Amino acid sequence: MDDPTFLLPEVAASRIGIGELQVHELIAAGGLRTVFYRGAVRIALDEVNRYLESLSGVGAQRVGR
Repeated sequence: MDDPTFLLPEVAASRIGIGELQVHELIAAGGLRTVFYRGAVRIALDEVNRYLESLSGVGAQRVGR
């Protein structure tokens, strides 16, 4: 079973509301930090929330598990 606190790029894209290619572009530009977890590049749920908050400032809606 996958750990819901670490998301594959396509799942992170869905949570953020952008395409997977845009997630990979954000990763390359340093806008999203990644970890190597269970044999694949993953994005921590906290990192997705940090990114969303950076877009909207204080009070941005956090995504859940």
